[in-house]
Amino acid sequence: MRAKVLVNVKLSHNFGGSIPSPGMPVYVDWWDVDDPSADDAGLPEEQCTYPLDCDEPTHSHWWGFTWWDNRMNNAYGFWPILEAPAYIPPGSDELTWPFIVSRQPGDNVRITGTTVRWLGYELTWGMVDTGEDLPCWVARSAMLTTWRKLHIEQDSMVAVLTTGEQKNCINGTAGTYYYNAGAGSTKFSVGRDLEDYWEETKSAHFWNGAYIVTGTYTPVETISHLGNDELVVVGDCSGDSHEYELWDDDFARKDTILPAYPDTSALNSIFDDCYVECVVDARGSSQSLAFYRNVGGAMTENPEIPPITDNDSQVDESESYWVVYIMSGFQAGYNQDADPGTDEAAGGMTETQYGQVSVIWREQLYDWYLQPSACEPFLVAHEIGHQFGLEHGSQDGTIMGMTDCPPMISNRHFRLSEIAAIRGRESSP
Repeated sequence: MRAKVLVNVKLSHNFGGSIPSPGMPVYVDWWDVDDPSADDAGLPEEQCTYPLDCDEPTHSHWWGFTWWDNRMNNAYGFWPILEAPAYIPPGSDELTWPFIVSRQPGDNVRITGTTVRWLGYELTWGMVDTGEDLPCWVARSAMLTTWRKLHIEQDSMVAVLTTGEQKNCINGTAGTYYYNAGAGSTKFSVGRDLEDYWEETKSAHFWNGAYIVTGTYTPVETISHLGNDELVVVGDCSGDSHEYELWDDDFARKDTILPAYPDTSALNSIFDDCYVECVVDARGSSQSLAFYRNVGGAMTENPEIPPITDNDSQVDESESYWVVYIMSGFQAGYNQDADPGTDEAAGGMTETQYGQVSVIWREQLYDWYLQPSACEPFLVAHEIGHQFGLEHGSQDGTIMGMTDCPPMISNRHFRLSEIAAIRGRESSP
């Protein structure tokens, strides 16, 4: 953001006659004023009703002077922009000078100007905030509010692999088939002892998955682990070729789930309350990250989050350039991937140990939520909230405490304390 703005003062008159002469002194002051929302500062959060204002307890500005937001009291207290008066240049009726602005989103300021110094000393925050009882020889600006732009870099893994070490299926040669006409299903040996990832305590891993022989798809009923593992599939497969491919229930979306950028469409409607504008314009966005079947968790061959990312924009991050990184991945650790559906799972996670990185697990999103496409934009906001240091807190249904996804319309916002935390920042998340 720009640390300075240009303030322009133009001389005029209120009671007829000529405009004051160029070269006259002009006294200009600035005031930290309250939001236009209700005056409920100091109330405990549970007594605040969204979107009333329970934030801005103190603000520290560029010279280090700290004060309470006045919130309509009649106390004196202002900090002059210019200790000495400024003078209108000869031959002109206006002047311009730079003003150093606050970096905190949602911080508000008004500028006042007068040619009569003693009138400036009689002003109060309440007068400047509302305009009531403002002396006629004093002009005030509109309320100026600091907005911060949050630049977003987004990446995605490539499409789900069907070959190689990270493929999301297994291949094998089946043993003898046993068709049960009464049950309408076929049991056969998969011809191998499945690795821990596919077995362990996950006897239902392939439930509702796909057994494929020569391109023909057959739903999987169950699998048992007795030496060479046995699989039960729907229908009569006793005449099938013995070469097969076996998928869990991710098979249905294997061609469409990736690549895809995270859905950022709800960010501005949520972050507007924080005076943060979200823009997907950071450099480095791509859909070419390597595919990993699982990331994190107990399996030693699964990478943790940092190696799978490509956070190009991190080098641009500064106090003036706020940036976050979010990417689409496939699924988390093998015991957190909703395969089978009894696994714990989450639609996303944020890693802060190695830099701020958020991941949306798209397969888990579709495994776990009834309305995944409607849920995703709010899940993205939730994960970026973590990058700002926000925690889950109470499960009240709001963005950081979502109990349903998508949340109810009335809950599509941050809590007041969370808004205050974001508005209190001066540095990039």
